[in-house]
Amino acid sequence: MARNNTNFKFMNNYQFGKFLMRYVENFNETLEECDKIRSAIDNLFEKTRSFFHKQITIFVCLFMIPFALHLFASLEETAERIMLYIGLIGWSGMFSIELIAMYVEGFGSYFKNLWNVSDLMSIVYPIYVGMINKTNCVQSLPKMHHAKHYVQDFIHLTEEAKAMILMRVVIVFYILIKILYFLKVNDSLGLMTTLLLGVFKGVGPFLVIFFLLVIFFAVMAAILGAN
Repeated sequence: MARNNTNFKFMNNYQFGKFLMRYVENFNETLEECDKIRSAIDNLFEKTRSFFHKQITIFVCLFMIPFALHLFASLEETAERIMLYIGLIGWSGMFSIELIAMYVEGFGSYFKNLWNVSDLMSIVYPIYVGMINKTNCVQSLPKMHHAKHYVQDFIHLTEEAKAMILMRVVIVFYILIKILYFLKVNDSLGLMTTLLLGVFKGVGPFLVIFFLLVIFFAVMAAILGAN
């Protein structure tokens, strides 16, 4: 008995939360019937909300804003490199949190969560910064405010520059996923985010069939010699 109490005492918040949820499932009780458990979960959620707010601050101030300035602002080469390095500091903080989560949850459990898998896309950012330093082309990459000529510029870029442009796309997609994830902390925005993600998940099979049909009819048109 003493041994179990010791293990329980040294549970972290994540493990304790999992323990409470397993208790509710195993004893077939609802949270409405378990006032003490519900209050404990609410207390853990408040701690988690505070932690999320710190994460959002790090993400926005030390990653998203510097990267946006790198994409859109007309900066001198030194200032642009500073923005990239600030973003690298923010990325290090966020990625360290993911490594800690991987250790706490366990390798298998961590990758069962699609949000965690999407977070690993951020590994592209240090590769992007490293390629910019290696090729020294921070000023030669086209800016997003020149979007009118972006496609033409992309065609005439070197292979390394094209790879870095594609990395930009991955990083921007990662930022979008991360923002949707952080919005779940807010009660109203979190509900809307959950609804939208549910819609996208439901529409997914339809889109697969739709694109298969488009490709099928396009191939048929090409076989028939349509222009």
